[in-house]
Amino acid sequence: MTMKHLLGVVACAAIGLAATVLTTSNASPGPGSRAALEDVSRRPFQQYVYQPCPIVFPCILNFAPVPPRSRLDVSNVSCLIQFGSDLTVMKFAQLLVRNEADGIVSASTLVPIAIGSVSPSRNSWAANHAVSVFASARQHFQILLEVGGPLTANDFMGCHVSGQMVKLG
Repeated sequence: MTMKHLLGVVACAAIGLAATVLTTSNASPGPGSRAALEDVSRRPFQQYVYQPCPIVFPCILNFAPVPPRSRLDVSNVSCLIQFGSDLTVMKFAQLLVRNEADGIVSASTLVPIAIGSVSPSRNSWAANHAVSVFASARQHFQILLEVGGPLTANDFMGCHVSGQMVKLG
């Protein structure tokens, strides 16, 4: 290869590189690109779910799935939990993000605090946490509570999540 031929190849490569950079920087995002999924709108969101706890562990609350082309940004979770036996002990509580196949995407630990007795046989716990957790389209939030000891037919858990529902474009 002669020097003249080599310089011609380098010059063509440089022109091609410049054209590629120009084309890439001016290209509009495609439908599946990250830029196409920017926030279009945000609106306040809150949901409360209440459920008696089953006699068999664990006690689970499922929140509604996130709609398509959306993301739910949760900033607060609060729960009230009541048990009717002094022998019932709190093992753990978690705020989970679950995918469509019910696999765990993320987990945040909640710390319920004993707040006393409603009556001599009804013990209460409460949790109120500022969090920064999100669920993508078709995922859902779940509260998982594991306790030890006996449960009664009147045991329950009620939880509230709040934040922003983000519509993606």
